[in-house]
Amino acid sequence: LKPVVAISSSFFQRAFDQLVHDAALQKSPVLFALDRAGIVGADGPTHHGVQDIAMFRQVPGAALAAPRDCGVLEALLRTVLPSLDRPTGIRYPKGLEPERAALPPENPVMGRGQLIRPGTDAVILAAGVMVSPAVGAADILARRGVRAAVYDPIWLKPLPEDEITDICRGVRAVVTVEEGCLAGGFGEGVQALLSRTPVTRLGIPDDFQPHGSHGDLLSRLGLDPEGIAEAVLKAVESQ
Repeated sequence: LKPVVAISSSFFQRAFDQLVHDAALQKSPVLFALDRAGIVGADGPTHHGVQDIAMFRQVPGAALAAPRDCGVLEALLRTVLPSLDRPTGIRYPKGLEPERAALPPENPVMGRGQLIRPGTDAVILAAGVMVSPAVGAADILARRGVRAAVYDPIWLKPLPEDEITDICRGVRAVVTVEEGCLAGGFGEGVQALLSRTPVTRLGIPDDFQPHGSHGDLLSRLGLDPEGIAEAVLKAVESQ
């Protein structure tokens, strides 16, 4: 049997020991469906699910995917579950589906992502539902003469290292965007991979986030299209 454990991201924090000892150490094929991942707005400070990326990244043998929309989520469940051979998390947010940026890959292989939009000046590496605002940021940048690629890694562990390295080669700026904590997060993994390339990381700072609407909180954190575009422009201009 391959159990599917559906649990809110913030509640999963209490099960970290079980992930390590009862799943990862045993190499158990368990799928963790982590809902309410990221900023949850009206649910308040206790329910923001922003630690799950950092938790999974430090556990040996565990894997973690972040689908950008329902189409990618469905594709992941269809292809990953039958061949599951390790504890694997799939994180997705509370609320309505984000605007679809591209058709999902037919076969989302573990450790492979998807180029959403080409570009030669900068690369925005956007995790999960941050793909949609990243595409919005690329539209803003295009009007200002900056051609920004948008890449969806789909897998935050293992990272699509070869694809990320290739797409970031020769560009003027690399920016990572995640709806998770910066400490130990997706951006840190990219920064370690591209050790000789400056990487600007956008995400949740080392602070508890307040109650508020989802849109307002993302705007305050610079995780909306305007904030992402501004960060890319600063990174490009600094080169």
